[in-house]
Amino acid sequence: MHRGGRPLDDDDDFYGKGTAETQKLLVKEQDDTIRGLAASVQRVQGMALMVNESLAEQNRLLDDIDEDVDRTDSKLKSLHGKLARLANDGDRGKHCVICLLLGVLGFLVFLVLGS
Repeated sequence: MHRGGRPLDDDDDFYGKGTAETQKLLVKEQDDTIRGLAASVQRVQGMALMVNESLAEQNRLLDDIDEDVDRTDSKLKSLHGKLARLANDGDRGKHCVICLLLGVLGFLVFLVLGS
């Protein structure tokens, strides 16, 4: 058979070649897109690894700070206890000094009045 003066076999070859070329172009475009996506995924993976390393370092630093804060808190509690004892001891010391000075004053009054 003929359509428009050409045999159908020629039309099939023409359209077959066109379809094959179109498919090749589509496959090439898909391959290019996939390569671009793969490159993007690799960049994202690299960034994710860097973020992970940064987070690990920051976590280590936070642990160090936490240990330092715990040590400082312990030292402050110890110092607070010592200061509280010193303040209580200081009150007793003040009372002792007052008693001693009153005794000295009484002795001096006795000496002055007794002479």
